[in-house]
Amino acid sequence: MRARAALPAGACEGCGRCRSGGLEERYDCPLGVPPGCGYCSVPSLYGPPKSRSVEGICREVRGLLAEGVKRIVLSAPDLLDYGRDLLVEPEPLTDPRHPKPNYEALEELLSRLTELADFGRDASLMIENIKGNLVTERAARLLGRYLPGTPVNIGFETGSREHSLQLGRPSTPEENLRAVRRLKRAGLKPYVYFIHGLPGQTRETVDATVRTISESVEAGAARIILYRFQPLPMSTFSDRPAAPPAARDPLSHRIHEAAQRANRTLKEELVGRRLRVVVAEAYGRDRRLHVAYPLQHGPVVLLEGAEGRVGEVVEAIVVGVVSDRMVRGRLGDAMF
Repeated sequence: MRARAALPAGACEGCGRCRSGGLEERYDCPLGVPPGCGYCSVPSLYGPPKSRSVEGICREVRGLLAEGVKRIVLSAPDLLDYGRDLLVEPEPLTDPRHPKPNYEALEELLSRLTELADFGRDASLMIENIKGNLVTERAARLLGRYLPGTPVNIGFETGSREHSLQLGRPSTPEENLRAVRRLKRAGLKPYVYFIHGLPGQTRETVDATVRTISESVEAGAARIILYRFQPLPMSTFSDRPAAPPAARDPLSHRIHEAAQRANRTLKEELVGRRLRVVVAEAYGRDRRLHVAYPLQHGPVVLLEGAEGRVGEVVEAIVVGVVSDRMVRGRLGDAMF
């Protein structure tokens, strides 16, 4: 798929190669438009997805755990692409929608990794990004079985279906909302991404995005992550100007305000909850507090009573909200 917003009206030749051509031929556009979403340079920089061996990944994770690493993140543009390349080889995996996930490859990877440590207590195993259109019921259940309570990121970028197609997105906002619901039911914590100031942003796309932010929270999103558009080298939008800060653009400001409201409400729901956190360092603005990070991701915790505990995994009770990104907590055993 490719960004249509990169082309002047009527410029596309309508060959359909990027959406329905063979896996080999669809990678190259006759007009030279880079593959993938217009704001992303990954397909141009790295090419089609290629899966590492299970043994190689396990070997690396064992080494990290031996070094004392507390958080292991399986990072990729889409974890659900793992093993999909094997289903189409020797052709490249250039279709972001078909085939469906390689469930057997995913299960082998996750089952082997979760045997390496007591994840959830002494360390955490997390995943990063997945595409909403690949989140089938089976995929959600598989992730929930091996990674309960784990955050997983889904990129909406915009709440407008038409804008999404113009940007070259592989999934629609409706598919992403369905994915959030499935992941929530499976016991995961969906985080959702949006970008303000994208090429093609209008009052109508902003209306749809503000509405979709609310709908994503209702569907089960645990956090809204908002980025400002920046042109990346080798992306379709590489020659577009960077978006101004949200405070200087009325339309972007509406998206920013909606994300802030949603995140603050979500943080307030954490008050009284117990979190396992890693104590990182003293807080620069108040040395009586320590900065701590939840093992399974989440808001930064400003922790009371953690002197001498840097590097330890402890239990924290959330006692208040500092901002839309930060909460205050105390040691879980401080009340006994």
